[in-house]
Amino acid sequence: MSITVLEATKLSTFKNFKLIVGHSGLDRQVEKIGILDYEFISNIHGQFIPGEFVISSLLFAKDHPERILSAVTSLIEDGVSGLAIKNIYYNTLPQEVLEYANAHSFPIFIFDNTVYFEDIITELTDKLRS
Repeated sequence: MSITVLEATKLSTFKNFKLIVGHSGLDRQVEKIGILDYEFISNIHGQFIPGEFVISSLLFAKDHPERILSAVTSLIEDGVSGLAIKNIYYNTLPQEVLEYANAHSFPIFIFDNTVYFEDIITELTDKLRS
């Protein structure tokens, strides 16, 4: 079963999420959840599947914001439904990332440290199974 990104935003763990770009992509289908948090990543293309909603702290881009655009490009090419970023390293994203995501109707959210990856995964997985 799947739900839309918009339906996912109604879950309690998403209440403090802020949609920063990709408003027109909220109808994308979510079928699974994935995590993108590697210390260094050279190419993530093909690591995720269509319908996967990805969460990340962007650890791999901690001191390298230029890595974010290629990651978002790969996620979009893989058919990922959206991205949620814990604001540990970034409170906003480079303008070219925002423009690219918006041009591809790719929703990107920012959330704070009051939300834990485990809670997002559990609640979204439970919703997908119900």
